[in-house]
Amino acid sequence: MLALYYLTFGKSDEAQAVAHDLLRERIAVCANWFPITCAYLWEGAVQQESETVLIVKARAGVREQIEASPAATSTTRTSWARSRSPV
Repeated sequence: MLALYYLTFGKSDEAQAVAHDLLRERIAVCANWFPITCAYLWEGAVQQESETVLIVKARAGVREQIEASPAATSTTRTSWARSRSPV
């Protein structure tokens, strides 16, 4: 089963490095990254900042391998989510 892993990074080059590592290691079959704007509540005020989203398409159950990839362990990843696809 294919799964989509959603990660965010502080910088585009960090997302790109993780994507390339996962592709070279054959953990990911495809990766997409793009800039977004994030809004959140902090100490009673709405804050807004830029982030880069990385969507990794891979087999279900490889989260630990993604987290252990060399580039992923040395980045400022800010969030993580997974969604399964019936493909």
